[in-house]
Amino acid sequence: MRALRKAIESASMQVSAQVHSTQVMEDGNLTVDYLRVNSAAQVRDIQIMSEGRQGDVYTVAIT
Repeated sequence: MRALRKAIESASMQVSAQVHSTQVMEDGNLTVDYLRVNSAAQVRDIQIMSEGRQGDVYTVAIT
């Protein structure tokens, strides 16, 4: 289930992604380094094309 969720997440990021970044420096030192990535895409009608396990890694390909 986790591999499927990651595949859906990856597909939505490839279609539409917004990246927000904030960095704060104080006295020459980086004190805040914040990165946020959002997607407004909606994934529908998922079909699993392939899935498998190799060692500890389980992969899923969707369309």
